[in-house]
Amino acid sequence: MQSTSVIAGRSSLSAGILAVIGLFLSLALSSGAHAEPPAQAGIGAGAAGANGLPAFLKPGFRLSWIGGNSTLAGSHMVPDANGWIDWKGQKWSMQASKQTGGMGYSQISILHAEPQLIVADIRLFLLIDLEKGICASKSHALFVGNADALGDYWVNPAKLAQMQEGQNDTDTITRGTYVLANHPYKSISIRHQGRDGYSSKTYDRDTGLMLFGGTSDIDPTVYITHTNNGQVDAVEGNKQYSHNQFVAVRETKIPWAGARVSQWLTKGRRLDYTGTVTQANPGIEGLPGLPPLPGQATTLSYEVDKELAADCIAVKLLARYDLGRGIPPSEVKGSRAFGSTMLGGLWTPPDALRALQPNQVLDEDPVTRYRVSFVGIRGNFAMLIEQGPTDLLEQSYDLDSGLLVGRVIRAGRSPAWVRRRCSINSRPKTEGFLRKSVQRVHRSLLPTLLKSSQSTSLDSVPARASIKGIKS
Repeated sequence: MQSTSVIAGRSSLSAGILAVIGLFLSLALSSGAHAEPPAQAGIGAGAAGANGLPAFLKPGFRLSWIGGNSTLAGSHMVPDANGWIDWKGQKWSMQASKQTGGMGYSQISILHAEPQLIVADIRLFLLIDLEKGICASKSHALFVGNADALGDYWVNPAKLAQMQEGQNDTDTITRGTYVLANHPYKSISIRHQGRDGYSSKTYDRDTGLMLFGGTSDIDPTVYITHTNNGQVDAVEGNKQYSHNQFVAVRETKIPWAGARVSQWLTKGRRLDYTGTVTQANPGIEGLPGLPPLPGQATTLSYEVDKELAADCIAVKLLARYDLGRGIPPSEVKGSRAFGSTMLGGLWTPPDALRALQPNQVLDEDPVTRYRVSFVGIRGNFAMLIEQGPTDLLEQSYDLDSGLLVGRVIRAGRSPAWVRRRCSINSRPKTEGFLRKSVQRVHRSLLPTLLKSSQSTSLDSVPARASIKGIKS
C-alpha cells in the first residue's frame, strides 16, 4: 500500500486570496450579489438622551442588519483508523466539504440603556425565500454592552474620532463616504488582514453604527507528500465568508415600557414549562400526505441568573427534547434577556393587558413582516400572538401575576408544519382553576384572531394547557 506523509501550511495562493476577499467583502453588498434588503432612509443621529447615549440606544429601539455566511468547497483531514495518510502518528483520510450558506436578519432590541450597561435581545431570522423576502425566526440571545461599544454593531463616535488613518503590516484605517440605500454616510473603515483571515468593518462616523461588516477565514493548505516518489499535492482548506449590512432603525411603542420586573422573577427563581412537539405533513393536491408523528415530550426552563436593572433580567435557558425510547434527549442551552420594554416576554404587567383592546395590533416590523397583536381576555388569562410569514406564536398570561403560563408555536410553510406546545408548572393550589382558564382562552380566542388576519394561510391551532407548579 502506498504511504504518504503530510505537512500543513499556507500557500501563497491562499495569502493572495485573502487580499481578494478583502476587496470582495467591501464591495459585495453594493454590487448586488445578494438579496436586496428593504430600502430605508438615513439613520438620523437624533438627540442624545439624558444619559449621553444616542437616541437609538434607548429602550424600545430596534436595529436591523441583513447578513449571510458561506463555506466554499475544500477538503480537510479526519482521523480514520483505515486511512491512507500517516500524520502525527495517526491514520487520516481526506473528507470533502460541501458548499453551504444562508442569509438572514439580525435584530437588536434595546431593553435597558445606561452608560455602564446596555442590555439588548438579539434575534436571528433565516431568509427562506430570497425572492419574496420571507424569513423565519430562529433564535434569541442576551446581548450586552456599555457607553464604549455594543459588540461590533455600535462603537462610540468619540472612540472612532480618535482613530488615526494609516496602514501597517496587518491593519488599515481609512475615512471616506459610504453610500447605503442611496444615502451617503461619512464613514470610517477598519480592516485587518492576518495569516488566518480578513475582517473589515465600516462605521457611520456621526452615529457609530456599523454600516457594513465582513470576515473571511481560510483553513491552512494541506500538503501531501507521497513517500515513494516525493510527489507533493496541495489541498486547499475551507474558506468561510460572512457579512452584515445595516438595514434600519426604528422605535417600537411598548404600552408597558419601563415597568418593574415581576416580583416572581427574582434571582434563582426558575420557571419550568412542559409540553409536546408534533410534526405533520398532510400533503398537497396530487401527492399523498403522511400521518402526524407521535408527539415528543419537551421541557423548557428559564432560571433567573441576574437582576440587571429594575426593568430587566438575565436568564439561563435549558430546552430538552425527547427523541424517543433509548435515545438521549437533545439539549439546548443559552442565555436570554427579558425586560418590560419588549413584547412576548416572561411577564407582562396585568393592568397594562387589561387596558388593551381585543385584536389590537401592538407592533408590525417592516423588515421581517412579523406582527404582534393582543387577542383578548377570557377568564383570568390574556393572550398575545405573534404572526410571521411562516410562524405563529401564541402566548397566554396570568392576569394575577402577569407571568407567561402557556405558549404554542406553529412553524413551517403550509402544508407541512411543526407545532411546539408547552405550559408553565404553577402552584398546585391553583391547578384546577388555571387549567380550565387556559383551555377556555385557547379555544375561544385563537379562531377569532385567525379570521381577522390577512397575512397567513395557517389553519387554526387548537391548544390546551395544563398547569402544575413554579420552582424556586
